[in-house]
Amino acid sequence: MAQEKKPEKRETSAIQEIDLKITLFESAEIVKKYIKRNNLQFKGMYLQGITLQYMKDHPKKGLCWHYAWNHKKPRLGGEKVLFHYMDGTIIIHRL
Repeated sequence: MAQEKKPEKRETSAIQEIDLKITLFESAEIVKKYIKRNNLQFKGMYLQGITLQYMKDHPKKGLCWHYAWNHKKPRLGGEKVLFHYMDGTIIIHRL
């Protein structure tokens, strides 16, 4: 006897449930203005990447765009990271 097929419960992806208050393109424009306004220097560095991350507690809890710059010539330390949170807060760190 054939069994009645039951609808499967599918879990939705966490990415689909995220409501971004600031899109990647909006963030890039805001960060460019922030860098220019605060005269931040990135000589000898390149933007390695921008990723969407959820920070648990450091430097602040919440969803943010994470920017990472590395040196063009290999060296230890001195890299810069910038966190752009969905509430508009921008925090920059030198590693």
